[in-house]
Amino acid sequence: MPILTTVDSVRTMVRMQSIQDIDTAITRGLSLTSLGLETALQTSFDLWTGYDIFRLDPTIPKRNMFMYKWRLSNGFVDSTQAFTVKIAALVSDFTLNTKAVLDITSDCNTQYEKGVIDNIGGPLAWPSNLGMNTGDAKLIGNFARVDYTSGFNVTADLYDPAAVPVWLQDAAALGAVHHVDKLMPTLRHPKGAPPDVKGDHSYYCGIVTKHIRYYPRYSNPLYRNPG
Repeated sequence: MPILTTVDSVRTMVRMQSIQDIDTAITRGLSLTSLGLETALQTSFDLWTGYDIFRLDPTIPKRNMFMYKWRLSNGFVDSTQAFTVKIAALVSDFTLNTKAVLDITSDCNTQYEKGVIDNIGGPLAWPSNLGMNTGDAKLIGNFARVDYTSGFNVTADLYDPAAVPVWLQDAAALGAVHHVDKLMPTLRHPKGAPPDVKGDHSYYCGIVTKHIRYYPRYSNPLYRNPG
């Protein structure tokens, strides 16, 4: 699996020389950490372009202060690429691009890194609008479609360092050190001095906890286009 930061950056962090065994251990640790971070953050780091479909349950705004809240399949949404939020009566309307499709992108507040959306205005914002017709788009029982690009480009098994957030690179480096020290405790400490495995892992957990995509009041996609 591609890694989130360079082997050199990990070596610099722990002040280790460039030795083949050390570099191999770090690379393995970084690869394992990438898998662990994907699981913890509930997102893929691979570059992906597609869309998520959500069902507009009319009871949701009443529980969420009159707002729809959506959690995308992936975080790390690329805000420089095309991003749209649209609603329609039928899922097929999105493909047919009929006049029943309503673009509500400007009515949404999006946290791109975490991949979550709050609908903060427009026709979905207030209970009085539920069940009304906006153009040809009836809002009760409708669907929302979010088109977006997420993840990072990969070159030589390394996710683009310019695109990967610094905090994520730091977490990957700490995770790699933790793996190296746990599996090969004498690698950094030839005399057997106990490495600060617990300390490194605590820093790792602290970083990851701040960025976990845990949003129990947000709706998850009904369907995800495979891209």
